[in-house]
Amino acid sequence: MQGDVEEAVEALLNAMLNLRFKADKSLLTQLTEAAQQIDLSAYTSESVERFEAALAHAKATLDNEALSQDDQAVVDRAFDDLQKAIEGLAQADGTSSLAVNGDGTLSTATNSAKTGDTAPIALASALLLAGAAVVLCKKRGTEQ
Repeated sequence: MQGDVEEAVEALLNAMLNLRFKADKSLLTQLTEAAQQIDLSAYTSESVERFEAALAHAKATLDNEALSQDDQAVVDRAFDDLQKAIEGLAQADGTSSLAVNGDGTLSTATNSAKTGDTAPIALASALLLAGAAVVLCKKRGTEQ
């Protein structure tokens, strides 16, 4: 019985010594999922080949369960390579592949911006000045 306990203790200690924190792959996972949604039919074959190579490397990095915090640079490099490959996708027709999407919440209404409407402040200031003028006029009238 004592021998079984000693073996279990030794196995537990070895497991604890081999315990390492895993590398953070959350950003790489998000980028890989987004990259898999890209329609590659409009891009040049050279840029698609570079993209597919970077995507394959990113997937292999994600599948590698042995990567620890010490190997975070490997994960970061795979992320950077995939991001550069996405940015490097060249349109087959020669146009820019970067699309600029505007803010869809903007409106063209003539109302004041929600962050700085000055009409109520101006009205309050005008009423305050008018009230002060009335008080001064009454005060001058009572002094004479």
